[in-house]
Amino acid sequence: MSALLLKEASQRDLELINRHRIPAIFAPVFDYFTCVKHDRITSRLSVESSGWIFTSKRALSALNPYLREFHKNQAVLTVGQGCADWLSAKGIPVTACFPNAFELAAAMQSFQADSWNYFCGAIRRPEVRNYCTSHGLVLFEEVVYDCRPLTLDLSRCHFSSIWAFSSETIKAFTSQTKSRYLDVPIYCIGPTTAATGRALDFKHIITSTSPDLSGMIRLYQQLNANL
Repeated sequence: MSALLLKEASQRDLELINRHRIPAIFAPVFDYFTCVKHDRITSRLSVESSGWIFTSKRALSALNPYLREFHKNQAVLTVGQGCADWLSAKGIPVTACFPNAFELAAAMQSFQADSWNYFCGAIRRPEVRNYCTSHGLVLFEEVVYDCRPLTLDLSRCHFSSIWAFSSETIKAFTSQTKSRYLDVPIYCIGPTTAATGRALDFKHIITSTSPDLSGMIRLYQQLNANL
């Protein structure tokens, strides 16, 4: 049977899934849209002493028209190699890339910045905010994209695993499906998503050590190599 991926399929996603011959069903639970406030964003980006933080490629895409124009020598921190690769392809050097938001937050004081801009979605994880609050760092959370829920129709879908890419995604999926799939193995993109899965009573949780689709594919192949 197929793997149920709780996300919209990008071209790169399809290439990866097809290359590794994984039967997959893409089932997004949110529709994402940009909500960039031009004057506010240009004001924040123009502060050369303020570092930039990205934990999502959606934030990068939303700011695509602005980043090269305003980047000078700011510290740029990312979660996930995908964000780092995206920025590098645009000619913007990445100061440091981290496997998760916990490690990024813990390292922030190691970099020179008077303040930090966290470019994020309306729904975002609290690790960066909590760290800055507890350590007296100045943080501006700049929301550049938002989402609206989509209705899932799984009536004709047959799947043997679920792949979750964020805590909010797995919450929305479980709410819509009335917790019918708690016995299905769920692959989680990282420890925070896995913790959410446990809190929702999923019985079989597998956590990727690399926060991207490539890492989840490797993990899936390792666990299914002898099946």
